[in-house]
Amino acid sequence: MSAIHLSSGGENSRRAYPSYRRILVDAIASKIHVVHKRSIYNARCTAFTLLPLTTIMETFSRERVRELEHVIIDSKVYAVKDFGLTEHPGGEVLLTQLGRDATDIYRAFHPDVAYQTLASFYVGDLDAADVIEPDGFTLDIRALDAELRKRGYYNPSLPFYVLIHGITLSLLGLSVFGVYNFGHTLSGVLVSAVILALFFQQCGWLSHDFCHNEVSDSRFVSRAGAIVWGPLMQGFSVLWWTDKHNHHHAATNIRGSDPDIEAHPFLAFSEDALELFADVPEKDLEGRLAKVLITHQVLCYFPLLTFARLLWNMIAFAHDFLMPKRAWIDCIGLVVHWYWFSHLVRLIPSPTLRALFVFVAMGMGGQFMAMVFAPNHIGTLVQSKAEWEKSTMGYYVHQVITTRDIRSSIVVEWFCGGLNQQITHHLFPRMSRHRYREIQPIVKGLCEKHGLEFREVGFWEGQRQVMARLNDVANAARKRINIAESEAK
Repeated sequence: MSAIHLSSGGENSRRAYPSYRRILVDAIASKIHVVHKRSIYNARCTAFTLLPLTTIMETFSRERVRELEHVIIDSKVYAVKDFGLTEHPGGEVLLTQLGRDATDIYRAFHPDVAYQTLASFYVGDLDAADVIEPDGFTLDIRALDAELRKRGYYNPSLPFYVLIHGITLSLLGLSVFGVYNFGHTLSGVLVSAVILALFFQQCGWLSHDFCHNEVSDSRFVSRAGAIVWGPLMQGFSVLWWTDKHNHHHAATNIRGSDPDIEAHPFLAFSEDALELFADVPEKDLEGRLAKVLITHQVLCYFPLLTFARLLWNMIAFAHDFLMPKRAWIDCIGLVVHWYWFSHLVRLIPSPTLRALFVFVAMGMGGQFMAMVFAPNHIGTLVQSKAEWEKSTMGYYVHQVITTRDIRSSIVVEWFCGGLNQQITHHLFPRMSRHRYREIQPIVKGLCEKHGLEFREVGFWEGQRQVMARLNDVANAARKRINIAESEAK
């Protein structure tokens, strides 16, 4: 990769972001928007409320933006709450940004064409007195992002994904081969189950890539690929997972907003999360169970993960079949998944070996996934919603300080689906994973330039740090319980 030069000034960086006025003029010229009776509206968006032209140039203070629950993007103010509740393709994750400056997260998750739809919700400008100059790291990442887009780094690689699809399908083939030919033996069942667990894990990474539009620019292809590798192959709900994962990216390590760190009543990843258990009466059985699990979570961690995949499968089934508006394609995918999985299990002649096969495939599938995503964030900064709302930290800075990389090798990158380079993924979530290795050194250099710690550890050191964090929280939980019991006496 040839050297990428970053602009040193904020003005050049801002030019990389599409101008509202240019988008609006282009949109009107192309008849995407309609002007009628002093109102402008998007003809394709039924959720849009007509906005009088006289309100377009209104100015808002940041406090007023928070009160009205609007969002700020590139110093422009947009009324998007109703759209986020009804027709936003990414779901209600948009609501996590109400009252906030969403300039960088919007850019990270949307192609340029999305700015045309965004223009429909424009209601005014941010008051000049409330405009905050972005920090140097943010300006450099914006400039890098613009350069990467210009050089085609966001373009998917067909040969790479053909290879990944082939490797993943070969895992399923090997497992079926093992069950068919050696399903009557203990070793054959165990090996086949572990291979199937790896297949399930890799299905998760492929579905993840499709949901992020990393594999194709086409929404149809991305949706189809996500359904194949999610519900059909892995038995996970794409709708449930996408909503969950979008919230994780939008509010990384924010208690109450990031579902990836909400593991109560089984695990607690930060000491302030223990407040949820501080006042639970001892007579409450669930409270007792929770306290036992939290205070001994180092010992409970891996056994609990054995049942994680089964729990996710159950949530997926309940989500897709019980939601008010069922996505029938997703539901059909889940049914087909359990159909082929049950037929694979029935190839094993012994009931005992069948049960063992299911237990190992499910259990190790959960373990393999957790060994990737747990080290990425556990043990880094965790904030409450209140702390997050008061913070002036830029989106890109927040992603760096709440994330940890796992040192790369060919095996580690394949096993982790490229997510071992989690910092790069969080900064450029729509970029295909095969590009991360090229971009990571540049991101490291920018972190060093701006005094940000770029956390990177080995694979097993990452697992150790997760266990160390769980142990620290467990010790804090025991102290709180002892204090509470002493005060009660």
